[in-house]
Amino acid sequence: MHREETVMFVRFHPLAQLLCAVFCMSLAITLMGATSSLLPPTTLVIFPFRQAEGLDPKRGQDYVAKLGSALTALGGVNVVMGDPATAQADYLHAAKAAGAEYYLIGYVAPPANNVYAVIEQIVSARSGTIVWSNTAHIGSNEDILDQGPVIKTAVVSYSSRGFYAVLNPTPKPVKASPTPLPKKNGVSVGGASGGSGGTPGKPLDLPNEAYGFSSKPTAPPKVYASAGNPTRFVVVASTGKLVPPVIRDYTTSSLIIALKRNGQTAAQGNPETTVHWIFRGHDVCADTGAAYLVSGSVSTKSMDATLGNGMWTDAYVNIALYDCAAQKFEQSTKPMYGGAFSWKTAVDHATNAAVKDYLLKISAPVAHS
Repeated sequence: MHREETVMFVRFHPLAQLLCAVFCMSLAITLMGATSSLLPPTTLVIFPFRQAEGLDPKRGQDYVAKLGSALTALGGVNVVMGDPATAQADYLHAAKAAGAEYYLIGYVAPPANNVYAVIEQIVSARSGTIVWSNTAHIGSNEDILDQGPVIKTAVVSYSSRGFYAVLNPTPKPVKASPTPLPKKNGVSVGGASGGSGGTPGKPLDLPNEAYGFSSKPTAPPKVYASAGNPTRFVVVASTGKLVPPVIRDYTTSSLIIALKRNGQTAAQGNPETTVHWIFRGHDVCADTGAAYLVSGSVSTKSMDATLGNGMWTDAYVNIALYDCAAQKFEQSTKPMYGGAFSWKTAVDHATNAAVKDYLLKISAPVAHS
């Protein structure tokens, strides 16, 4: 009897392992690819989009009404339509009061060939910063409905990114074992100054003329544009829905460098105070002392997913511009292109083209006076 029970146990054990492995794999896939099924849907507040001067004031409200209906029909996102009477300065407070994680704002530009360029921006209700931006080209009601999946994908991607980090944690750096020091008569010799036995001592703090006594220089604080130190162009934070933050930040810096290279004064606007620059351009102009507010939307394509150097990369930069004197919003009709075997150089080529072929030409009456 005992022998029979043992045989049954041995046969059952591999089956149990297999079932457990299948269950764990299914759970992991569910967590990584379908977090919305395990969590309550993310709440998104949609505020009425602003429209360019001269357009029907109801155009922005009609756009978000149809977009909200499309998102609701898709499911997976809890849509709350913002009160049209809400002041722009109260968007963040209103979104938090609604229990939202994000809110959507936008701007409808003048049409070209009966097609409207609509800027869509998703803002974090936690920090008040733009986390995603997109330019949609709308020529029909179907085009508006097509934006539903685009907005949903962006919202779900950002709301679930924390769970991806938990399931795929960044490995901790492996500490290399110290090389044993030579011994003489059983005693370690040649240890670093300040150490004991065979343990190397702490590196000495070396004098640094720029930053005082430190073994590592401290970066100087960043100075943003202000009315007390005005510049002709103020570049607000660049956007890009399919590129990492390092590329967006580099695009902002590259635009400033390209403007200065072409004889213009330029500086970066404080992201905390210029987040709604599309809606409150006049106030941002007064705060920063700018003649023009500039934003770049960047995208890249490369055969190497890591955008490593030595692999050809295509960079595209769309420019949005606010003329402070005319209080008028403009946008480039096509992306500026740059290509190179380094993504940084590719972005530099694109921003340089954006400055020469668009920014300097649109501001030509003043720039070349």
